[in-house]
Amino acid sequence: MSDPTNCQHFGICGGCTLLKTKYPSQIKSKETEINKLFQSYRKLTIHPMLPSPEPFFYRHKVQMPFGRRKIGHKTLVTVGLHDVDKKFIVDQAECKIQDPGLTKAAQAIRLWARKENLNPYNEKTGWGLLRHVVLRKSHSTGEILVGIVSSEGNWPRQKDVSKSLFSHLRDALGKNGNFGKLVGIVQNTNSRKTNMVIGKETNLLWGRPYLLEKIGNYQFKVGINTFIQVNPYQIPTLYNLVKEQIPPNANVIDTYAGMGTIGIWISKQARNVVCIEENPDSFRAGIDSTKMNQVKNVKMKKGRTSDLLPQLLTESETDVLILDPPRIGVDEKSLFAINENPPAKVVYVSCDPITLQRDVGILSKSFYLTDIYPVDLFPQTNHIESVAILERKKNKD
Repeated sequence: MSDPTNCQHFGICGGCTLLKTKYPSQIKSKETEINKLFQSYRKLTIHPMLPSPEPFFYRHKVQMPFGRRKIGHKTLVTVGLHDVDKKFIVDQAECKIQDPGLTKAAQAIRLWARKENLNPYNEKTGWGLLRHVVLRKSHSTGEILVGIVSSEGNWPRQKDVSKSLFSHLRDALGKNGNFGKLVGIVQNTNSRKTNMVIGKETNLLWGRPYLLEKIGNYQFKVGINTFIQVNPYQIPTLYNLVKEQIPPNANVIDTYAGMGTIGIWISKQARNVVCIEENPDSFRAGIDSTKMNQVKNVKMKKGRTSDLLPQLLTESETDVLILDPPRIGVDEKSLFAINENPPAKVVYVSCDPITLQRDVGILSKSFYLTDIYPVDLFPQTNHIESVAILERKKNKD
């Protein structure tokens, strides 16, 4: 087997900045960073980081922009990640952290785009068709879902071009399914000048618009725009840390809930779980998930956390509040509402220790930070996932 730390793109691609650092040293460095950020909290226990069982080829979701490379008078389509300085797209020939089936699919898509003479989108001019590739693979079933994000919904020769895309993907993945089973190809239209990848309109080109994923005993339908952690080897570890904090028969609010994976995971422990999610695709997937898994005590609510959480905290006694925000952290309105009507416990699932530090500082008005459990979801990168536990201060009872 070739050395997984030897990648031809290392030092140029902005994806794996720690690829040449031994994995135990990566863990130690991340633990040191967490300890420095939270060293002033006297009641806090920072637990050892939980390493990933698979430090390589673990990513089961990939988003890559299309780019261009000029050779003489000819412009070739490229597919990959931005370089470290974000000046160009690294034309990906290999990747040591994403699933090999997704690498095969990306290579097939690049070959297809070149053969069909499709132009990559230019963010500065707003000209060009192909914007992003979105690839997902199920860890449990091996199913692969392919999404092509384009600036327009109508492609030239769309029917023939779609058939050509299917043929390239089928040939790359192999008929015997060694690299995964292609189950769907979708086209998403994003005509806005924005850094958001996914647009509002998605059309099915072939197969079905979702893959089936299994986490523990629960099944989920995952589309290109529904959230699920990219490292499936660590999902049970992360979710069990949350579940351990749920008292029997607790009333729980789960914010930024995606398709309700955490809410469903803790459902047997809790009395009731209310999941708040604003993304319409994730919201609908959450409703499907509760039905598919026959979970009766998890209710999905559509809307922004900042709009729905204040009212929910006021209306009923909440035993545990789960916060699982994006990298930017929790919004100010929600933080204010939590301090005004503090639940007995907050379980904060963070993907950025800087915003976690900021938000915990605001919540220290009403809570003690008692525990942080770091979980390495992103080996070979600087990203740090953690679960923080906050207990309500006695004078807030």
